[in-house]
Amino acid sequence: MCEFVSVSPNNFNKYFSNVAFLFLRYIQYLIDDFQDTKNTYSFLYNFIKSRAPFFWVIVDKYSGDFAGFVFLDNFTGSREILHSAEVTGCIERKYWGQFSAKCADEFFNYCFSILNLNKIKAQIYPQNLYVRGILIKNGFSKEGLLKAETIRKGKLQDIEVYGLTRTIWNDKHNVKGKIYEN
Repeated sequence: MCEFVSVSPNNFNKYFSNVAFLFLRYIQYLIDDFQDTKNTYSFLYNFIKSRAPFFWVIVDKYSGDFAGFVFLDNFTGSREILHSAEVTGCIERKYWGQFSAKCADEFFNYCFSILNLNKIKAQIYPQNLYVRGILIKNGFSKEGLLKAETIRKGKLQDIEVYGLTRTIWNDKHNVKGKIYEN
């Protein structure tokens, strides 16, 4: 259904305009007022580069069309052993629904089975009901509310924190003694 393509110097230009367009469309859910986005190209270039190799574009496997992007950052652990990471994603509206739910499932499986993470975290603005639904459907639970954590559009903004452990993921997918695979 979906394919995750790691963004690298070799394919950066192929996907940059799609990522930029989607990023700008949903910027209000992705960053706060403290990000300097005056020079959008430089900001996005550095943003993506600083997250490589943990920045992927999502491609519709059947049509080859760009569907969105996802990245990991704010890692806990070491270079050799990654313990946890924070996930952020953005998907084209025409792919909302079953496609995005399946992509999320596949991506979280990748995080636990290939990257060997023990926990995935997500921070969202409380107004982002769509992402909250995807997180809860995949087994995430709300771990906290950070009151007045940042400033967005000139106003104090709360942030909800969600988490999913490998144990809960494995239980949800009936994994016993082996790594879950699609």
